[in-house]
Amino acid sequence: MSEITRTPINHADVRQRGIQLLRECWKPLLITLLLTNVLTVIAQIIMQPSPVAAEAASDLMNESEIPTVRIVIGLALQLFESLVLVPLLLQGLYRCLLSHLRGETHRLRVLAGGFKRWKTAIALELQIALRVL
Repeated sequence: MSEITRTPINHADVRQRGIQLLRECWKPLLITLLLTNVLTVIAQIIMQPSPVAAEAASDLMNESEIPTVRIVIGLALQLFESLVLVPLLLQGLYRCLLSHLRGETHRLRVLAGGFKRWKTAIALELQIALRVL
């Protein structure tokens, strides 16, 4: 089919198909959402100072090494999540959604399909980040 003879898709039709896809594929979307946010929650818990450490730091008016290490670990977890985990999971999610649109049955193990091409996913994420920067 050439570009000249193809009829343009109506925006309302695209929106309808998107909403239908959300209704039919809610499990992979929910699992991806949960997995992509797990490390963020863990990093926030690690970086949050304990009340005892906050009192000791305010009493001494000196930063200790423990909060600095906690902040570095939390930032490393967030960096790992945004540069490695999220691109891999999103690649699997996109594969799952496209297979559903093509009429195939979607399975939850397709979400792990992004791990097969991890180098490509990470390289694309870095390219996008550099172009945005």
